[in-house]
Amino acid sequence: MARKVQAVKQSGAAYLKNHGVVNSAAEASQILSSLLNVSEQSLFFASDSLSDSVYEEFFQRLTRRIAGEPLQQVIGYVDFLDCRIKINRSVLIPRQETEILADLVVRRLRPLSLEGKTLLDLCTGSGCLAIAIKKKLPEVRVVAADISLEALDMARMNAEENGVRIDFFQGDFFEPLRGEKFDFVVSNPPYISKLDYQELDAQVSLYEPKGALLAGETGMEFYERFEREALRYLNPTARVFFEIGFDQGKAIAALFSKSPWKKGVVEKDFASHDRFFSLEIE
Repeated sequence: MARKVQAVKQSGAAYLKNHGVVNSAAEASQILSSLLNVSEQSLFFASDSLSDSVYEEFFQRLTRRIAGEPLQQVIGYVDFLDCRIKINRSVLIPRQETEILADLVVRRLRPLSLEGKTLLDLCTGSGCLAIAIKKKLPEVRVVAADISLEALDMARMNAEENGVRIDFFQGDFFEPLRGEKFDFVVSNPPYISKLDYQELDAQVSLYEPKGALLAGETGMEFYERFEREALRYLNPTARVFFEIGFDQGKAIAALFSKSPWKKGVVEKDFASHDRFFSLEIE
């Protein structure tokens, strides 16, 4: 039986819609185009027939989506600041806010002399920050660290497929980085409190790694530990860039308000929420 692309896409959209998926047509198109490894635009004009195996895989993916699995995981990748970042359940799905952070870091560092400088992406996850920054600023050495071996496997794959060299380290916080000194640090760390974690949407709590989200009772665990441990790993005049929770700006600014920390600035995302914090050391 011939299964034309357009007919399959339409039946897939109807399947999603009948099961309560709001953006059913768009999601069916994205899932099918990712499966066929073609753009959505070319899919619109496709007149080919699909093999039985592709047809079956398409509806298996639709069923995963109906069950509540995030669209990005069903597709298997996220486009992130001119990079394609593969993902699975071992890593956090890169969000728009993190893409804004990557762009912010690139814009702040690009005017500087970066030859011989080293940037650390702490809690790298999928590697999206490290990879995007390295592609935009190839002269800087980029180091990426994470406690999760599974996340680092994904990050290494993403670095290779995006054609960048990054030095990866596995371990807890700065533990695997002894002897290293950094000129820049960027991090999208866990920053969700225990209470807020319990109230997360099921698409997040069931499908994304708890360790990449939860940061103790208050959500401040990472930042407090960074303030205690980071100085011995930072060169003079080092710059630091964090993603933060929307309600954490004042607390983080207060945490880093004393010497040798300086120039702490809270910045907002596109929704006008506190989302980024940058600072320097003397």
